[in-house]
Amino acid sequence: MSKYILCSAALCASLFSTTLLAKDSVVTGKTIEYSVAGYTVQTEFLSDKQLRWTYLKAPTPAEVGKTALETTDNIGVRRDVVLAAWTESSGAHVVDVFDFGKRKVIANFIMPDGKRYQSIADFKITANKKVSQ
Repeated sequence: MSKYILCSAALCASLFSTTLLAKDSVVTGKTIEYSVAGYTVQTEFLSDKQLRWTYLKAPTPAEVGKTALETTDNIGVRRDVVLAAWTESSGAHVVDVFDFGKRKVIANFIMPDGKRYQSIADFKITANKKVSQ
């Protein structure tokens, strides 16, 4: 019985956090920049289900300006912490945690060949557009 109560509580918490993100998002309309592994990345949060990333700096000149529009699954962990997950066209799986209170991102990648990478970086907010809900 306690397993069912715990499972129900977890489900309610998950639904609450997702609702919190959709109704009262701290990310939608924001643009952030951070640097990891030789890249400077700009991330634009277009909605609670879509973001665009762009390489502003990269180890090779051919990668500078590379960009992609991603459809994400977002979960509001707390009011100022958002987990965003997506699969890139290359087959790489990405799970990033954005902590707007501490201005940190934890970026996690699983490449198509199974290699895993994790980076932690500070970010700065470079734009904050008002979005009507």
